[in-house]
Amino acid sequence: LRFRTVHTEGVNFPGTQVASADANTLDDYEEGEYVGTLTCGSGTVTVDGAFNTLAYTKIGRMVHVQGALVVSGISSPSGTLALNLPFTSGTLTEASDFATGISSYFGMSALKSASFIAVRIGQGASSAFLKEFTTTEEVATDMADNVTSSSQFYISFSYMV
Repeated sequence: LRFRTVHTEGVNFPGTQVASADANTLDDYEEGEYVGTLTCGSGTVTVDGAFNTLAYTKIGRMVHVQGALVVSGISSPSGTLALNLPFTSGTLTEASDFATGISSYFGMSALKSASFIAVRIGQGASSAFLKEFTTTEEVATDMADNVTSSSQFYISFSYMV
């Protein structure tokens, strides 16, 4: 039995993915940033251009997103509140592709004793819904009603494409 030492300076991936049909081949790695936007059921939420960049890392099918968004203006926001994603989420069987992450917040109004705001991503989605959770329920339909012109969201979540 002989041991050999292999020296390397890292693994290089091509600038453009060369997809492999073998699920055991890691053939995609990407780091980047994208402009995060918030949309609501009705009205608008404007994210400050100086605080709207989110970072992502994509390794194979897994995408991790993190960063902070600062709201600079609102116009009668109501209903659901959604965050755009850098990649459309996957569509697997039996909801095995659903994902939930955490968002902390500052400067929200009228939250119903929320202990946290969750990030919920469904199948084949291009956006994630921000949802309020209380000690007794998930409040999904009026999150945008609570956004103020000084709200801040600190986000961290992972999902599959």
